[in-house]
Amino acid sequence: MFLAACGFQPIYGERSGGATVRQDIRAISIAPIPDRVGQLVRNQLIDALTPQGQPREALYTLTVALTQTKEGVAFQSDEQATRFNVSLEAIYVLRDVKDGAVITQGATRSVAAFNIVRSEFANITAEADAQRRAARQVADGIALRLGVFFSGSSG
Repeated sequence: MFLAACGFQPIYGERSGGATVRQDIRAISIAPIPDRVGQLVRNQLIDALTPQGQPREALYTLTVALTQTKEGVAFQSDEQATRFNVSLEAIYVLRDVKDGAVITQGATRSVAAFNIVRSEFANITAEADAQRRAARQVADGIALRLGVFFSGSSG
């Protein structure tokens, strides 16, 4: 009761125009994103935004450009890296399908770390896991920003 008095409104609740944020989000077609990490981000976005599959008649198209970097952050006395950070930066653009007009755009970033050990297989697995964690965080950031955007729009 007190939250309603202060103007609080659930992000996925119904807006005054009758449309819901979920309806707007489910009308987004997610464009393919290049590379393996791009596939991970896209799959996470599909799970978060359109879990029932791509919309038949999309109102919006979401494009995402990724930049990934890997940087050593911990070193032994012989200057050999023992820990790396995987940074993933995403720039996203949501466009209207009808005229291609930009509806909203933004950026989000994630950093995930992994340790280097003596086993090459363990290192490959640890780096892939760090990429998966970063991809999930970036996708969650985009989904949250889109939800906030649609909750503030008039439909």
